[in-house]
Amino acid sequence: MLAGFSPSASPVKIVLVRHAEPSVVPGTDPAAWALSPAGRRAAERLRHRLPSETGIWVASQELKAYQTLQCLAVGAERSILRDERLDEVRRDEPFDDDFRSRRQAWVEDRLDARHDGWEAPRAAATRFDEAIRDHAGPGAPPVVGSHGMVITAWLVHRGRVRPGREAGRFWTGLELPVLVELDLG
Repeated sequence: MLAGFSPSASPVKIVLVRHAEPSVVPGTDPAAWALSPAGRRAAERLRHRLPSETGIWVASQELKAYQTLQCLAVGAERSILRDERLDEVRRDEPFDDDFRSRRQAWVEDRLDARHDGWEAPRAAATRFDEAIRDHAGPGAPPVVGSHGMVITAWLVHRGRVRPGREAGRFWTGLELPVLVELDLG
């Protein structure tokens, strides 16, 4: 059970949303990348998968995660909070062809010189967990817009995904976007 919730309370549920496809702009901070037109359409198609009742909506500070939730909320009077603890892994990463293998190694906790200066998986999972603890509670599930690597690290931290290669397989299988409902009770 999450800290602060009694075992007799209703199960704590959460809806995780990995952001949709952004328009990649080399040389620009990825946190500022907006959704591509295809990403917007894909996010809008997820609307029918949302539970009929949802609680608070909160996204990372990164534009692509926020815009993904905006696409899901179209037609609803819904405010979307932003929480930097839901941001992707903090890192200074070159824009090159090695990004997939470098990121998969991080997700699998096989850190090497390519990850110098990167936030550690456990640290990323811990800050993400703190945000979830602040936004989740019994009742309607929060809708949380975030990013694939930090979501995977958190699911490993929570024991929902096994570490190592299984975490890597999980991460590589995540679509842009994807919606995952979890019971944290």
